[in-house]
Amino acid sequence: MDKDLDFLCNTPLTADINAIKQLLASKLSSQEKWQQLTRHYLTSDIPFDIHYKLYHLCYAETEFKPIWLPDSETMKNSYLGKWLNELKFSDVSQFYQYSIDSPQAFWGQAIADLGLSFNKKPLASFDMSLFPYTPTWLPGASFNIADCCIDVEDDLAMKPAIIYKGMRYGKYTDQTINYAELKDLVLTIAQGFKHHYQLSPKDTVAIIMPMNIEAVATYLAVIYLGASVVSIADSFSESEINKRLKISNCELVVTQDVIIRGNKTLELYQKIINCQVSSIIRLNTKNQGINLRANDMSFDDLLTPNIMVDPYLHNAQGVINILFSSGTTGTPKAIIWEQSTALKAATDAKIYMDTNKEDIWAWPTNLGWMMGPWLVFAVFLNRATMVLTEDLPTSLEFAQFIEKTQVTKLGVIPSIVNAWRTNAVLEKVNWQHIKLFASTGESSNVEDMFYLSLHVGYKPIIEYCGGTEIGGAYISSTLLQANVPSQFSQVCFGIELKLLDEKHHILPQNTVCIGEAALSSCALGLSNRLLNADNNDIYYRDMPSYNNMPLRRHGDLLKRSVNGYYRSLGRADNTMNLGGIKTSSAEIEQVLLNLAHIYELAAVAVNDEIEGISKLVIYVVPTAQIDLCQLKTQMQTLLKEYLNPLFKISDVILIEKLPRTASNKIMHRELKAHYAQYCQNSPCC
Repeated sequence: MDKDLDFLCNTPLTADINAIKQLLASKLSSQEKWQQLTRHYLTSDIPFDIHYKLYHLCYAETEFKPIWLPDSETMKNSYLGKWLNELKFSDVSQFYQYSIDSPQAFWGQAIADLGLSFNKKPLASFDMSLFPYTPTWLPGASFNIADCCIDVEDDLAMKPAIIYKGMRYGKYTDQTINYAELKDLVLTIAQGFKHHYQLSPKDTVAIIMPMNIEAVATYLAVIYLGASVVSIADSFSESEINKRLKISNCELVVTQDVIIRGNKTLELYQKIINCQVSSIIRLNTKNQGINLRANDMSFDDLLTPNIMVDPYLHNAQGVINILFSSGTTGTPKAIIWEQSTALKAATDAKIYMDTNKEDIWAWPTNLGWMMGPWLVFAVFLNRATMVLTEDLPTSLEFAQFIEKTQVTKLGVIPSIVNAWRTNAVLEKVNWQHIKLFASTGESSNVEDMFYLSLHVGYKPIIEYCGGTEIGGAYISSTLLQANVPSQFSQVCFGIELKLLDEKHHILPQNTVCIGEAALSSCALGLSNRLLNADNNDIYYRDMPSYNNMPLRRHGDLLKRSVNGYYRSLGRADNTMNLGGIKTSSAEIEQVLLNLAHIYELAAVAVNDEIEGISKLVIYVVPTAQIDLCQLKTQMQTLLKEYLNPLFKISDVILIEKLPRTASNKIMHRELKAHYAQYCQNSPCC
């Protein structure tokens, strides 16, 4: 042990070496030793490497290495802790079994605790009469979820709803609006839609702009009128935006003139004009206005009418949002979010992240990705405060704004955390006010997550994994269980998870294994309709049965460890997550196949169990000799121009022939296995 601690010499811990030696040699458990170290010796000004080495010394004799343990206050006073105590359950596993055995009671309580203002109260939590595999939620209920978000109690009317920093007329400005002001803005926008466009239920409005106050208020205003939002990320190319507008049959777009990203100004309004959409409402953020087309309108002019509008009341299956998630055919799946989907987001935030009215939430995202709408409902239905900024999330300015606004809960994607660590961003701010992080979008890296927790005084990181078609997570961490970097502690309540082998056989429960995720049970949030595909065919066809019902296909690859925790290994099929954005190999391949001297190619996302973050690798069958460096540059340019600038190519591999099935489908899994072998044999990989 003495030799193991030589690295502490000539460090801030030099004077404490003997005390640390005694602690590590004591009969305390590994978890108790780690708690003592973080409580009495380790501070954020001590180098990362020292923290990490001591962490592994503490846990040298075990694979289970928690970075944070729940204290008595959390066990007693958190939302989940109170619920367990009310039911006299001693641990989370008992509560989980209760949620499976008594789904009516579990979901009924979870939804009731949101305090929704129903016009007509539900007759039950759910019934199974309408859809073959998923429940009909809240039968008999009548309500409007946007109205539930903004119709707050009198004592909360002056509470901040949104704190925003963004570019207005050439400079960054800060703005805060309270719940009363948010309600006024939502109703004014709804009045404008009603007056100028006669917007009504079954109409659609696309929002293609950064997530700012106007975007959030517009999102709620459309839903308030009973219409549906079409969520499209502003980073998409014109062709990808067109594809999504056509699928959703949408002719009205809300956008803004330009986007400032770092030192670049992107002409967003012009890009939407090029999509040949019928009518555009444009928010002006520059000093000089841009000429509008005849059928277009400025956002300010939308706010002029003063007419009465009431919220459109419909049942829990009422459509509120169309979001897109890539399938394996190159055509994005148009996933329908219902009013009930919003309840999944809000209950998840409450159960797993203890979201309440004292919280200040930030999550760098966009309404085009599911975490944007998720954040809207998670924050407003729980009466918290939302922080939005147009600073680049990897930048010091972003970190400083999180400090300035005293954010209590911060959502991240692992690639952002990696950038913070690479550029030593968190060393320059004080984030001790943060109570927890939530991480989603892609597989995370243990060292990066350790770095993140370290710089807030070792707070928990809620690993949160799900999908657009779930409206939230199917697997998560909780605040009542030991927090291990990059691991999920709990299958989400009300959902059963089965791991499948490559032949789609159900792997034994409670065993160490790696398998593809499949879901069962009556879980809130699961999609039951797709706009441009058959939901049952996509998610249930050819799936094995469990309890006389087919399991629901999800497709993540998970590793279950000896302690029952899980680790994400990325996607099991050729759908991939790149930088927190879901896409498919087909979409990437279609863009890149236009290059010269390529016979065929295949795109795969390789997920390294150690590194965590997905890497995009392109396999190419050439027709002539090719300069690999030049080819990679050309491919990256095409992805940036025609698909998404956030997709980064890690490697290009030349191959004589792509592996194919008997039906001539490319076997992407074999290419992933080939790349793993290639990396073992290549020192540069």
